[in-house]
Amino acid sequence: MIVEWRADDPLPSRRPVSFVAGGYAELEPGAVERAFTEFVDLILERARDLDHPDLSALRADWMAITATTKAELELCKRAAQMGLDAYDCDQVSPNLEVVLMGELDKLPPPTRGDLLDAAVRTAFLASSVSLLADEVTASGLEAGVPGASLPRPSGNGRAHEEGYALARAVRSHIGQPAEPLDWDAALGSLGCEGLHASRAQWTPLHTNLKAAIGFSQGSPRLLTRPAKLRSERFLVARGLFALLSHATSNGPRLITSAGTRLQAASRAFAAELLAPSVAIRARIRDGLDEDRIDEIAEEFMVAPTVIEHQVANHRLLPD
Repeated sequence: MIVEWRADDPLPSRRPVSFVAGGYAELEPGAVERAFTEFVDLILERARDLDHPDLSALRADWMAITATTKAELELCKRAAQMGLDAYDCDQVSPNLEVVLMGELDKLPPPTRGDLLDAAVRTAFLASSVSLLADEVTASGLEAGVPGASLPRPSGNGRAHEEGYALARAVRSHIGQPAEPLDWDAALGSLGCEGLHASRAQWTPLHTNLKAAIGFSQGSPRLLTRPAKLRSERFLVARGLFALLSHATSNGPRLITSAGTRLQAASRAFAAELLAPSVAIRARIRDGLDEDRIDEIAEEFMVAPTVIEHQVANHRLLPD
């Protein structure tokens, strides 16, 4: 658990607490939970002789929280990942509860979490679980990490910055810092030959679900629906990030449209790996228009939107 705090403005504030300095700490989640529990217990003990509606409400809520069963807590966590309140029957129906607490258990925990993060509605979740579970099982996808020795993201920086950094490390590792990527050679040098498998069975899945990545019989494996070459290359690159960052160390992962750290970093990694910002900068010294964007996209075998995003995100044009 990462905690970061910043110094307050020296001007007077109505807040009851002010921070005189900034700081950063990495804490063990269990210790944080215990500390907060002890804090609330202490407050209630010190206020045990006080009779106030707010305290009565706090006591009732705290009793309910501390009496929560493990299954109930897990249901709340899974519903919360979809932005739902497990105690609201209009949001979590009995049928959805069966999916959340039954069908989802067919998936390994990391895969399950990625699916919940990407779920945009309950029907999407219900229709995806069984098909995904069948695919993961049939392909034998499991946990694993690649043999390539590259510096892994620390997990402390911004997601896109870590994606860029790992992409540059890969480029340096394969000796292609700025030119269009020799795709087969790159995959071979990373021990990922035969990584991608196109699966027609993926077609019915919601488009938010892009791919599954893990290891099968000791080799890295990426499963996707059939796609055009440029889209396929971008997905394979996103899958490489999950592998090289060791996101697959505890189980198969999903590549999705979600805005989570893994997904954001993988998109940044794919863009920088396939179309390095340093290469684009060298190609737009004389200006940039739609035709030039298309030419660069064609050269690097990516969609024009990838070039546009790289130009904007890396601020490659003068203000």
